[in-house]
Amino acid sequence: MTDPEFKSVSFIGLGAMGAPMCANLSLKSPVPVMAYDLKSAAVKAAITKGAHAVQSIEQATEADLVFVCVPGEHEMLSVCLGEEGIVNSVREGQVIVDCTTTTVSASRAVASALKAKGANFADAPVARGVPNAIAGTLSVTVGGDEKIFSRIEPWLRHMAADVAYCGPVGTGTVMKLMNNMVLFENVSALAEAMAVATRAGVDRERVFELLGQGSADSFALRRH
Repeated sequence: MTDPEFKSVSFIGLGAMGAPMCANLSLKSPVPVMAYDLKSAAVKAAITKGAHAVQSIEQATEADLVFVCVPGEHEMLSVCLGEEGIVNSVREGQVIVDCTTTTVSASRAVASALKAKGANFADAPVARGVPNAIAGTLSVTVGGDEKIFSRIEPWLRHMAADVAYCGPVGTGTVMKLMNNMVLFENVSALAEAMAVATRAGVDRERVFELLGQGSADSFALRRH
């Protein structure tokens, strides 16, 4: 059950991942979801999925629970700590959940700044890519206060199939980065295997097929 203390929710960042995440949240949330993005077309698309448009980060920060999902660290720091950022209008007791893949230092810097204003922060980067964002079956690793996690977990499950608590702020990001590291190593190994096999005369498609039938099968093989 979602936390009844959250009377309003907002979502900042409607890109390739954020748009379908916001759509799932809007569809399943028991309260209205406010959506904001720099691109008006993205906001208009979110409206068709049930969200309510707001015109600024400040307006989005009026919500009790605020989700952020932007391309990277620079954008996340701008949204959270910039001149028009969340930190300037956040109020005591609010919860900010960052779903961006960023750095541990950035997550902890934002958490510290928001804590000084009496607000709560959790880093909750997502994995599994756009198809799972659309399906609402993402994987989320969360760092933050465990009591805050218990409050936001039901909301994250509107967008994800697997939601895991990792520890204090920054640990969700650590696990996402470790996930990426292993994924990239798998992709590199697959590329090398493909090169060796095709040079030896094995058809490219046959290489994929046979690797997928054996113990080399992996998410990286099927998706990358």
